[in-house]
Amino acid sequence: MRINIISLGFLLLTTTFSQAQTSTIKLTSKTFKTSSGIEISAQEGVLFVPENRGVPSSRTIKIPFVRLKSISAQPNEPLIYLEGGGASVTWQAKDPNALEDWLSMLKLSDLIFLDLRGSTGNKQRYIWFGKYPEKFFLTEKDASKHYREMSQRALAKFEKRGVDVSGYHIRAHGQDVMDLCDALDIENFSIFGFSFGSHIGLEMLNQDKGRIKSAIFAGADGVDMSFNYPAYLDQQVERIDRLIDKNEAIRQHIPNLPLLLDSIMIQLADEPIYVEVKHPIHKKKMTLPIGPFGLSLILRLDIDDAHDIPIIPRLLQEVKEGKPDLLAWFVQKRLPVAIDFPGNGIHQALASGASEKRWSLILEQASESPYGNVVNFPFHTIKESWPYPSLDLQPQKTDTRTLFISGSLDTRTPAEQTEEIMSNFSKATHLVVQDAGHEQAMWDGDIFDKAIPLFLMGKEVDHIQATWSPVIFIPLFGEAKGHPALD
Repeated sequence: MRINIISLGFLLLTTTFSQAQTSTIKLTSKTFKTSSGIEISAQEGVLFVPENRGVPSSRTIKIPFVRLKSISAQPNEPLIYLEGGGASVTWQAKDPNALEDWLSMLKLSDLIFLDLRGSTGNKQRYIWFGKYPEKFFLTEKDASKHYREMSQRALAKFEKRGVDVSGYHIRAHGQDVMDLCDALDIENFSIFGFSFGSHIGLEMLNQDKGRIKSAIFAGADGVDMSFNYPAYLDQQVERIDRLIDKNEAIRQHIPNLPLLLDSIMIQLADEPIYVEVKHPIHKKKMTLPIGPFGLSLILRLDIDDAHDIPIIPRLLQEVKEGKPDLLAWFVQKRLPVAIDFPGNGIHQALASGASEKRWSLILEQASESPYGNVVNFPFHTIKESWPYPSLDLQPQKTDTRTLFISGSLDTRTPAEQTEEIMSNFSKATHLVVQDAGHEQAMWDGDIFDKAIPLFLMGKEVDHIQATWSPVIFIPLFGEAKGHPALD
């Protein structure tokens, strides 16, 4: 590694890759402050890497990062956090409230936030400015047709911008992390991945040569699990139905939630429900028909969020009665799905793909589920037409000490999926947070402030039991509070 001092306050470091490609890093000293007033010394920087390491002439892209210095006099190896959903994470260093949440980690080690490639800037995003697809929430056929057209327009736009879409996948993300560690002269480190971040981290373990000391994965997606099983959504409806058993007032009107949903799907197929919403860009009012697919899509996106689960029975009761107001709130929230094309997310999901065996089972389950293959929408709609590399991802055996965290109400990455991933781990612990959804499990106090720090200190944590706030359903009828849709 060669280090050149460019000017006071920041450095430029260069590392060499195969095919004579190089990665450079620019650093500047910073100080951030938590909401309680604690000052955190940091290095803020940008990692410059090839967009596609397999192409010698590939353009260079920028990846922002922040290295927060530990407040311990004798810190452990650095901890690298990998955000979910292909999202940016460096903003958390600059937000006093968000930074306060990470103090339990900073008391142990340096903390590195690395934005995932493609998550910053607008080169990886395409917005549909044409007429809003009025039938998008009506049938999967209509939604898929529109999405395929939008994807081809997006692809043409990305190519015009000089974006090589085949350079965005979990292996590339993992290599970015390794390159950053090389540039910062970090030999050993730990990783903490949430959702898609766990997907990246698990592939990093596949490629690891002994540098990763420990790993934490919340809402884990295995390297070969990019596409989900439709049965997971069916099972989630059954989980919520069992929770209704504890509420006699709701059970009286909804004796069986899966059967209620079946009847609503038939009802919407015969006569869609119309909702009034505002266009997400120009805010003009629109009236859209919602069919079985639209309701299924709403459920797929929101039924594993512990904040939304309490209102699901009331939502379905109102849809059954032909009342559109609650449904309109959820549709309004999800309108961007039809016009906002997140290129980096498409690249990531399709490049990971699924084995023939897994895809065959997915199709079989989709044919039997009342919600079809909505759990894999929109990715499966352009699976055959989008250019992406074939990575042939296979899980490997590992003896890296690993902590898995799941929510009992997570349907995207359910606990049973984590158990399947763990079959390749000889030193793994799995903590399931009761009543937590996909977004909540890692933030439970007993997990984030107790279990994870203890784990990073090398201690056992399998005795820790964690519970998110119990689900308290919103009444089916009358005025109620407890959810933004009711405000």
